[in-house]
Amino acid sequence: MAKKKGEQYRCDECGLVVLVENPCDCGEGCELVCCDVPMKPVKAPAKPKK
Repeated sequence: MAKKKGEQYRCDECGLVVLVENPCDCGEGCELVCCDVPMKPVKAPAKPKK
């Protein structure tokens, strides 16, 4: 799971949302875990068409 500044992750169990401020650069594919379950990326809302 690549984490970049500004990405958001959500826990499906409790609803906690994490915003990445300082991304990890360890290169080992670390995970964010909450409630013993890996958190899922929050998809950005679609931009409105003009």
